[in-house]
Amino acid sequence: MNKEQLVTTLKQFFNEHAQQWNVTMAFLYGSWAHGMQRNDSDIDIAIMMKINDPDEIFDSVNSITLSLTDLLHREVNVLYIDDDISKPMLHYNAIVKGEVVYFDDFTHYVDVVLKAIGQMEDFSVFGLTWQKQIAEQNLKDLRNA
Repeated sequence: MNKEQLVTTLKQFFNEHAQQWNVTMAFLYGSWAHGMQRNDSDIDIAIMMKINDPDEIFDSVNSITLSLTDLLHREVNVLYIDDDISKPMLHYNAIVKGEVVYFDDFTHYVDVVLKAIGQMEDFSVFGLTWQKQIAEQNLKDLRNA
């Protein structure tokens, strides 16, 4: 399977099943989105949903993961993205740098992309220093372990 075949399959899958799991958007990200996959690469999918109940989200993510793994005959990782885009770097990579394979409302999709860009800009101002400090502390802890 190549990237184009994967994207076509994912678009068809989410067009057929998104309502079943309350999915509002789905993105292909990671190595497959950038055409850098290897033979053993897993497939990374990020989704946004209409539901907020943690148990429902968990069940839906697991069901989607199992369905896609069966369909694609590959390991699939499904990432849930909350409405707050609370993990700016990861969510930016999925939403902005990834490839959208499904959305139910174009205006909402554009709003989410703009929010992800804004969150990443905010994170870039403050988060990189913090991230560097954490990385340095982790390296120091590893040296002392």
